Amino acid sequence: MFDSAGLRPADCQCVAVSIGPGSFTGLRVGVVCAKTFAYATGCQVVAVETLHAIAAAAPQDVDKVDTLVDAQRGEVFRARFHRQHGGQWTRDGAIIIEPWEAVIASVARGDRFAGPALEHRPDEFPEFALCPASYWEPRAAIVACLGEQAALNGEVDDLYKLEPLYIRRSAAEEQRERRAQATVPGDGV
Repeated sequence: MFDSAGLRPADCQCVAVSIGPGSFTGLRVGVVCAKTFAYATGCQVVAVETLHAIAAAAPQDVDKVDTLVDAQRGEVFRARFHRQHGGQWTRDGAIIIEPWEAVIASVARGDRFAGPALEHRPDEFPEFALCPASYWEPRAAIVACLGEQAALNGEVDDLYKLEPLYIRRSAAEEQRERRAQATVPGDGV
């Protein structure tokens, strides 16, 4: 990639990375790669929420969008964004974990949805509510643009503190916690 652009890795001033929410392993690999590259080249690193990257890619005629990423277990990560004057997207409230059925039941006229989770159940949404499928996947170019804008505004992340945005613990961590709670000292176990 650098060769085709006539650049060297040391020419890079900032690397942007999508931090989630999403697949635990995918997020870990992406964040580690971005941090390693930033460390090796001395460039800055900027974290970009995956749901923000999806919203920022929405069609020009969309002013608010609900973004959905598969959270497994019959649930999705969901966040609502609106477009401000000047085209910047702002998240309205927290990223939540919601059952698919609750998302589908909440659809109202005027709502628009985008995100890779829609690939699993597009037929359950009214057609008016869906952004075209070409806008569902987060794009590296959008992550790069959002990261560049953040860096220009001085909003860079600490290389050593940057972590993926998991929202919840993994199934393995939850299972370990349940086992630990079931094994209470003094209960004869």
